[in-house]
Amino acid sequence: MTLVTCVDDRMGLQFNARRQSQDRVLRENLLKMVQTSLYMSPYSGKMFGVNEKIVVSEDYLTIASPQDWVFSEDNSYLSCSDQIDRIILFRWNRHYPSDMHFIFPGQWRLICTEDFPGSSHEKITMEIYEK
Repeated sequence: MTLVTCVDDRMGLQFNARRQSQDRVLRENLLKMVQTSLYMSPYSGKMFGVNEKIVVSEDYLTIASPQDWVFSEDNSYLSCSDQIDRIILFRWNRHYPSDMHFIFPGQWRLICTEDFPGSSHEKITMEIYEK
């Protein structure tokens, strides 16, 4: 399973149970990368809108298969950490207030980094990690 999430410079995910930021170009780039299905919560689904690759469900982490991708905006991914074999972090390259932080579930190796301009962020950094 490929886990995708967005973090700030301090690995922050959320503040007051809300996402820190969002970016249209990031979402477009992510959907181009996904070869199978992209599973996410109803909260995230509102941000992405309708797309044939997107599966929105409260149980998105349990119904996704090993070859699928999951987009998580909180740390609920820890409940299925043994199924994750790749992590894609999108870094906002800013400091935002946060009270929930990303935690790497185990040992990971950075294999690729790419910067791109977003619609709301001058620079977004994509990092890909493998076990």
